[in-house]
Amino acid sequence: MRRSRFRALVSRPDRDRGQPSAPGIHLVHLAGDIDLANSASRADLLCAILELSEASVFVVDCSDLHVLGSQGSAMMLQVHRHGTALGTRVVWANLSPLHRLVLDLTDVSHELHLRARSGGSSDVSPPEIPHR
Repeated sequence: MRRSRFRALVSRPDRDRGQPSAPGIHLVHLAGDIDLANSASRADLLCAILELSEASVFVVDCSDLHVLGSQGSAMMLQVHRHGTALGTRVVWANLSPLHRLVLDLTDVSHELHLRARSGGSSDVSPPEIPHR
């Protein structure tokens, strides 16, 4: 049985990847797999981090996310709605084309704030976060 991997690293933008300080933005990195076996616990973790955050924008960097199953897309929608209820904009950044396809097929991509991966590099710079 393959063990599902997941890691959430909470960091401040001014200490992450050399980016300048961005007040009001909370950056979280996801890595590993999000599937049926762990999506509920991952949603609970991200929602708890959201509740502790004082930022107006909560960016989830998915550049190290390997597997995103259909339950993962439901988890993303749950976190998005929780952030909305708290008055926090949740932005999912650096999703791979395959992850975007999962979100399109599960019909949740239109409700989420998505930031595409660009050229293989991390793309979570605060000034370019879309406002929709």
